[in-house]
Amino acid sequence: MRVRSACAAILCAALLLAGLPSAAARAALVDSEPQKIIIIDTDFATMLDDGQVVSMAAQLHAEGQIDLLGVTVVTGDEWRDQEVAEAVRATERLGVGDPGPCRRVPADFAVGVYPGADYPLDHGPAAVKADAAALATGDGFTGAWGTKKPVSRADLVAPPDGFATCARPRAQRAVDFMADQLRAFPHEITIVAIGPLTDLALLAKEHPDAVGLVKRIVIMGGAFDVPGNSTAKAELNWWFDPKAADEVLKLPVEEVVTPLDLSNTVPLDDALYRRIAFPPSPTPVTGLYRDIVGAGLDGKGGFDRDPDYTQPLWDELAFAYAVDPGFATESRVVWPTVRAQLGENDGSVSYAPAPKPGRRPVTVITKFDNPRFDDWYVDLMTRPVPVRRQGASRLAQGNH
Repeated sequence: MRVRSACAAILCAALLLAGLPSAAARAALVDSEPQKIIIIDTDFATMLDDGQVVSMAAQLHAEGQIDLLGVTVVTGDEWRDQEVAEAVRATERLGVGDPGPCRRVPADFAVGVYPGADYPLDHGPAAVKADAAALATGDGFTGAWGTKKPVSRADLVAPPDGFATCARPRAQRAVDFMADQLRAFPHEITIVAIGPLTDLALLAKEHPDAVGLVKRIVIMGGAFDVPGNSTAKAELNWWFDPKAADEVLKLPVEEVVTPLDLSNTVPLDDALYRRIAFPPSPTPVTGLYRDIVGAGLDGKGGFDRDPDYTQPLWDELAFAYAVDPGFATESRVVWPTVRAQLGENDGSVSYAPAPKPGRRPVTVITKFDNPRFDDWYVDLMTRPVPVRRQGASRLAQGNH
């Protein structure tokens, strides 16, 4: 177990009671806790939920509460190459980008971006058409399938603040990167899977020995007892690659799912939105948040026009649980199956409440401590950017 130099719990409490500034007190408390080692597997978009997760993770990485080994990118919300470009720019914006030719970020602090799967295992255009023909439409969002696939850099769309100028994506494939890290740090790495589960399914296929070395996989996905979003019955991440989702849920590792059932109980309302979009000290992150999130999911108004507008939170909840499982106030254990069959049930979930042959137990989070989560979310999203390293050295040496 790699534990940062600790201060005693009594000393930490004394520091808080003595009235130290919040940042100093926070740093003292961080020093008393084990540092979590995390890989984020994501279908990245600049300041949608995935982008927010990486922004929050960079702050905790700088603080030393987590060691963010890398960001692996899988096609989902957008095509992989577009997502990679946006993720690389995000790491540069946040001050943790790969050193690249400019060498602005120390190698032992930089967070690499690793290209993952470009296509789902077995869910292509024919499946999308079949699902639509079965009148399976939910909100109509089909992720990358609703956009033109880029074939060259000229086809990529720059983030609002432009492409990265120094940071570059890594050449190593996502699954190989994950396997190398898992072998180097067995039973210490939490994978936060907030996109389609294609990369993890490929990891199991290509590096079966590495899968058993995962400490925990925290997954955003699935609609268990609520309607879907991409279709009437299926949530986007699992609908996009249902075969991968089903295979990953059968892996012999601890898995926790934050599904739409939870998202529907943790809303982003106007008051919470404004705490981030209009903070006392604006940052590049809060500006992008205001411009992108403020327009709403359809880009036509959202918070900018309607004070009663709300939307669920998604990936942010999975990341929050990975960092602090204490956010969860209710959960249950089930044995789920993801249906991979063309038509209205494609990507939907069935589950057994007791052991079922061929299935694995999965913890499903159903309720959060919303007020505590909201404060944590606002704090991380409104901290200064670029992040400032606070003295923590990377624990996982040899990653750069």
